[in-house]
Amino acid sequence: MNLGLKDLSSSSLRPSPLRCRLTMFTLLYTIITAELIVYKLVAGLQIESKYQVDLIEGLQIFNATYRGLTVVEGFHKLSPAIQLSGDSRQIILPVEVHNKASELLYHSNEFTFTVTLKQEERNTGTILSFSEGNNRFLEVQTSGRKDEIRFHYTYEDMLYVETFPYRLADNTWHQLALTVSGNNIEVFVDCTKIYTRVLKEIERDFTGKNISLWLGQRNARHFLFKGYLQDVKIIGRSHGYIQQCPHLNTECPTCGQFHQLQLSVVHLENHLRELTNRLVEAENRLTVVEECECRKSCHINGSVHPDGASWKQACDICSCMKGEVKCHPVHCAPANCKNPFQAPGECCPTCLKRCLLHGVLFDHGEEVSPRDCVKCECKNGNMECDKIDPDTFCSPLTCPEEEQFSVPGECCRFCPGIDFCAKGHDCHINASCVNLQTRYTCHCDTGFHGDGNHCEDVDECQKEGDHNGHHCHKNTHCINVPGSYICECLPGYRRMDAFSCAEHDECTTKDHECDQHSVCLNTEGSYKCECIEGYQGDGYTCKPLCNQTCLNGGNCVAPNICSCRRGFTGPNCEIDVDECSLGLHQCHPNSQCVNMPGWYYCDCLPGYQSYLVDNNLGIMCQDIDECFLDSHTCHSTAICINEDGGFRCECNDNTTCSLGCIHHGTERANGDTWFSENDACSRCTCTNGVVSCNKLECNCNKPDINLDCCPQCDQSSYCQHQEVARKFSNGEQWIYQCQVCECLYGEVDCWPIECPPVMCEKPTRQPGDCCHRCEGDPCNSQTFTSDEVSGNITSNLQAGRGCFYRGLMYRYGDRVPVSEDPCTSCNCKNGQLCCTYTPSCSNNTVHSDFFKYKDLHDNLKQRIFPSNTVADLHDFSKPDLEIFGDQEGSSEGPLSSSPEHSTMEGRIALVEEHLTESSLENLATGVIEDILPTFQWSSIESGKNFGSSELATSATESSSAADDES
Repeated sequence: MNLGLKDLSSSSLRPSPLRCRLTMFTLLYTIITAELIVYKLVAGLQIESKYQVDLIEGLQIFNATYRGLTVVEGFHKLSPAIQLSGDSRQIILPVEVHNKASELLYHSNEFTFTVTLKQEERNTGTILSFSEGNNRFLEVQTSGRKDEIRFHYTYEDMLYVETFPYRLADNTWHQLALTVSGNNIEVFVDCTKIYTRVLKEIERDFTGKNISLWLGQRNARHFLFKGYLQDVKIIGRSHGYIQQCPHLNTECPTCGQFHQLQLSVVHLENHLRELTNRLVEAENRLTVVEECECRKSCHINGSVHPDGASWKQACDICSCMKGEVKCHPVHCAPANCKNPFQAPGECCPTCLKRCLLHGVLFDHGEEVSPRDCVKCECKNGNMECDKIDPDTFCSPLTCPEEEQFSVPGECCRFCPGIDFCAKGHDCHINASCVNLQTRYTCHCDTGFHGDGNHCEDVDECQKEGDHNGHHCHKNTHCINVPGSYICECLPGYRRMDAFSCAEHDECTTKDHECDQHSVCLNTEGSYKCECIEGYQGDGYTCKPLCNQTCLNGGNCVAPNICSCRRGFTGPNCEIDVDECSLGLHQCHPNSQCVNMPGWYYCDCLPGYQSYLVDNNLGIMCQDIDECFLDSHTCHSTAICINEDGGFRCECNDNTTCSLGCIHHGTERANGDTWFSENDACSRCTCTNGVVSCNKLECNCNKPDINLDCCPQCDQSSYCQHQEVARKFSNGEQWIYQCQVCECLYGEVDCWPIECPPVMCEKPTRQPGDCCHRCEGDPCNSQTFTSDEVSGNITSNLQAGRGCFYRGLMYRYGDRVPVSEDPCTSCNCKNGQLCCTYTPSCSNNTVHSDFFKYKDLHDNLKQRIFPSNTVADLHDFSKPDLEIFGDQEGSSEGPLSSSPEHSTMEGRIALVEEHLTESSLENLATGVIEDILPTFQWSSIESGKNFGSSELATSATESSSAADDES
């Protein structure tokens, strides 16, 4: 604070406090204005390179090699691209690149991750990750299994994952940019913004953590990206996506810019407050300066040293610098002698005088023995010698005098065989002590070299052969160890002896890690794995391959076999299980089953109502007293009598009244029928004062059928499923991507799926599920046989251990037959019917076209048989469908003689041809016997089986009866 104050001592040169404040406020205003201008213009500027970190460039791929990384040509030729493959790689960015990226993120309120990628299908891989082992702190990941982009981040030591459904893993080039601005994130794919989300605060301070920056993987083993990467950058500025898509709009300010402006204003306010305090302090100090002259002298121990003075204090040289004392040790010249001497009171050691003895100079302190039993020492130029008395100086000897011997240069005599090493030695830990006649010596152990007092390890692996080299044979790798070496077998070889290894057939000995669905192929020194047909992968992990996608949360569990979620069935889980038509529900008799995509619920029948919000099984449906509520349709002259589930209208005794109906204020005569005012597809009837309205029956054989009420009868158009090779008729519905889709007049319309209510406290949502489910569902632990590997499960709540189905009681574990669907089988499990779809059913010759021809089969059956006969006939089951199969061994009839009738389509066409050209009687006696030789029908009521001749007779009799009736 003393610097420059002398120049301000003059009041004419010193600015006033008011002037200082005006200058400071002007400066702050300029700074704020500049901030606003920068925020306004930054959108139109390219981002400087100092605010970017190019991870591929940071790898220095042209000067270094990485396992699993290959430099290739990318989406464009302006920058290099890399191909990442294999399951063993370790691509970590250098420390300086990691530090730059961390600093960029720490000091940037908004940043962008950009990448141009081409990812293999079904691969789940990390693009970049700031991670420590399995703990990721900031990560961008794309999943080909779930078709989503994942952004992992931490906030208050908690990990959060934001998922963005989008399919990037399709083996096609895409441009991806994730821009974080404040607590907002925007996702751009191929220069199109597809998502905007609000996040929690993202932790960007990585100090104090052992974090590494990985490219193409989270760590050494997990989430390895497979495919191509290009332009992987971290950009620490707003609108970072313009580096990838310059044409995108960047005029609107970002959340990060507003947040940064807010922080800047707060920072400027704090800075202004600090400057104000410093200005007040400076004014106070100026006042003191005006009153007295600055003192720059130094006061030490009562002595005053002027500014700039130097003096010696003990062994230090001190100086006074503007009132501050600074000291440093006295510089000493080097002493070139063996034993420097520092005299008391001196700061530096000096060399004393040397001694001359027999023409040899000795330094002060050196000792020498010019002859036996004489010891001399140089002391400051004087050689002082003393004679040694062997009787007092030497240790007593234990051997006889005649065995004692003298050694030249030694004053004492010795006994033979003395263990000098046992008396103590200073040999190195890796050296051995060796006794001599009069002393000991040290020799380094084998595998070490040195003087014995200091030994260093010999690296035998650096040299082959000789006593200091290794003797490892082929197919081994020399590994140096302290004092020796080890010949380690190369991968794929097994040890024969300490120095040689032989090739190891891992496939024969089953010492491999190939997947159970792969084939092990032995190679020289190793092996490789190849997935068998129907599976895909690297051989170590083989996944089943389904040619078409398993929908609605289904999984491909075997080649072309999907395991479906509960409530869905079909080869690709594309078909909703109609629990209502299959009888797989447990609705109370006072309620009716209403099928929903993937589930069902129970609704009260007309005449009943529920007073509870949760009425899952309709068990709380109570009778409505229409008479009390005056909601009946009885005529005013009749009496309303309430009944369970309805009412009736009666007349009093000895009175005349009307049994007509009052419907929406209009009087209808008893027996009248009319179309409902609210639904043109419903017809109402008045019967003894009671109005009943029902949907029109859809008989597609009628030429005047109303297609608006019966869209399924319109065969002129159809709809194609979005993914699988399946066609839908008009009026059919299916589930796709958690949406209900409907085909209507050849067009598809989809809307969000409606989820069923859950009755548990903590429902869960499993991967692939559209809705939450209860974990306590016993069907969740369903196990499947080999024929039931596809796991479509439909559950029905039922108290107790057994299950009721169509009036019959089944014990736990019993198989419950479902005659309406030959591809569905059920088992009773803890009071629930757990049903599965059997994939072998759809692959069987008999059932392969079951769904395709079911509508045609129903239509054909109605045309062959009268309506009263059809009502007593069972639907086609497996034996029924054999009429469409090949009749091996048959050589008669049009099917065997005509090639065009060898397919199912041809046989159906043949039946329709005979229907138009022959009478029903001829059809029953001729065509049926010809094309249905093994066909049998089962009557549900009588249980009687019909052969072909009996069927013809029955059909003819039914036809005659119908003619008589008409």
